[in-house]
Amino acid sequence: MVVPVAPATRKGKAQRPERDGSALCAAVSAADLARVTALLESGYSANGIRAPGGEESYQPDQPLKMVMFRLSDCLLTAEQETTFAEIAKVLLRYGADPQPAMGIAEVRYGPYSKEDSPWEAWDVVATAAMGTATD
Repeated sequence: MVVPVAPATRKGKAQRPERDGSALCAAVSAADLARVTALLESGYSANGIRAPGGEESYQPDQPLKMVMFRLSDCLLTAEQETTFAEIAKVLLRYGADPQPAMGIAEVRYGPYSKEDSPWEAWDVVATAAMGTATD
């Protein structure tokens, strides 16, 4: 399925409504870093909510939450895990709120521990949630 990209609206211009997170969540789910970046550059909100919205907080209804959800796929390759870490960094640079992503991660995987974290993407999100730079 091809989802049209919104007109360019970056830096100082209005972003697309936060409810417009379906295309971005789909790109994240597919581990498509280029598509995620293109959507963000064209004005999609890094905090957009996947349609229809109103899901329980433990559902991956936002792009960064989708990163955390997808990490549990036992068939992910090391390359895909690295891609999810890069996607998390890009989403955070575009203003994604790390707190909801930490919430879904802790519901799914338990409390975060740097020493026990199996994924770089979780480390990236946890660092951002603690208010520390990710790059």
